[in-house]
Amino acid sequence: MGILIQRFIKEERIEEIAAQPPGKVENPDGMAYSTVMSYRSNLNKHIKPAWQDVCLSDFKPQAANEWLKKLPLAPKSKAHIRGLLHLFLEKAMLWDMIELQRNPVELVRLHGSSVRVHKIRVLTPDEVNTLLHSLQEPYRTMVLVAVCTGLRISELLALRWEHFDFAEGTLLVQSGTVNGRVGAVKTLASNDYVPLAPVFQAALEAFRNGKRMGLVFPSHKTGGCYFAIEIQKNYLRPAA
Repeated sequence: MGILIQRFIKEERIEEIAAQPPGKVENPDGMAYSTVMSYRSNLNKHIKPAWQDVCLSDFKPQAANEWLKKLPLAPKSKAHIRGLLHLFLEKAMLWDMIELQRNPVELVRLHGSSVRVHKIRVLTPDEVNTLLHSLQEPYRTMVLVAVCTGLRISELLALRWEHFDFAEGTLLVQSGTVNGRVGAVKTLASNDYVPLAPVFQAALEAFRNGKRMGLVFPSHKTGGCYFAIEIQKNYLRPAA
């Protein structure tokens, strides 16, 4: 399994993509930066320590099933790891490392992988208003955009003024950012128009202050995209 993992890392350019500096990243034939970082984390923390010394011919679904059950992770995280194991066994067959057969990971079943561990906390309008008044700019407008559009944080932090059509009252979501790396949106469905309510549009235009180009929320330190975790830790959680 260790040999298979190393080949996968090389073939998919995992370390090369992970090493790209902050800014716009182009991976036309490779994985998205966010996918690479997720795979890399699961490989190094969970899969390699447990499976790298196991012969591919000795891989047993029941053993994988028991191992996944014992991992101290949320069901969704376990499902991601199961999916990565499934991908490895597919690659092993593609690369003639094992005989063509039914993928044994298909026999590994996880229950409740789509169920959230914690119930979503939905803010009331009054709570949103209180939160907005507790934040300084640009974090106040970030929260306002999130509330009024439902964008992912990765999409929100990659917004550019060029993505807005204020004459038509629309926003075209075009990119996302993870750890300062800007790439395509997470899904094709995300690459779509979002309508702007008049009151919300007026607030945006006031925040824009005449700007027509560039990031809506450039970092005051680097001029590039903010890191989501820092905003959450230093501003959103204390205000909440």
